[in-house]
Formats: sequence, structure tokens, C-alpha cells
Amino acid sequence: TSGSPNAGPLTSNLLTYTVTPFAPPPTVAPPTTGTLFITGSATGDGWMVGGQASSVAGQQMTQVTPLLYQITLPLIGGQQFLVVPAAGDWSNKYATANAASLPTGGTFAYNAANNFNGPAASGTFTVTFNFQTGLYTITQ
Repeated sequence: TSGSPNAGPLTSNLLTYTVTPFAPPPTVAPPTTGTLFITGSATGDGWMVGGQASSVAGQQMTQVTPLLYQITLPLIGGQQFLVVPAAGDWSNKYATANAASLPTGGTFAYNAANNFNGPAASGTFTVTFNFQTGLYTITQ
């Protein structure tokens, strides 16, 4: 203020910090099995049947990172699918709360009530599930 004496520069002790970055917790808990399978009428193999080897061929997704799973496969237009953490095990699933989910992706949750809507037309698509964000995408 106007009546205060002028202050000179002040210095403090040098402080050294070590910082460890971390990712925020995932929006959706990833599968504890480390595996994820796509199943449904939108896939060429159809809905899984009791874990039979023939019913899961080509349906296992690739774990890109602990929180990102992906698969590229032909999908049948106008059909639906689910994602399950264990082959032939329907006791738990990843699904959507949105019965009118977009054929290009959206949000997903553990044991949600509705199947995912696949693309409108048949073709080869990449399906990606990002557990960090809780979003899935379907791209051609």
C-alpha cells in the first residue's frame, strides 16, 4: 500500500518434487478374465452356445491395453450383439442401457439391460470397447 516500505525480492529454499502420473479410474470395470468375446446375430458365428469351441471361433477380441479391446470382423447388417468376458458364460455381460443405441457406437455398462445394435448394412467393421471412457465404437 502507499504507506508500506518497499520490499526487496524474497527467495526460498529449493524444493524438488517427484511426480508420478496416473490414469483416472476407468468408467467401466474391465473384465477380470482379461478376455472379451463378441456374440450375437450380428456375427457370422451367431450367439454363443455353452462355450463350444465352434461357437466362439473368431469371436475373441484382442486386448490392446488393459482397458481397450478391439476386433475386426464381418458383421451382419440390422442385427444385434453383446460382449461377454468368458466364452459361453452368459451370467455377466457388457451391454447398453440405451435400447435405441446407434449403429456406430455409444455408451456401455456392466450387466446393462439391452443388446448393442449393429451397423445398418453388412460389411467388415472394427468394434472397439474403451473401458477408460465407457464408450464403444463401430467403424468400417
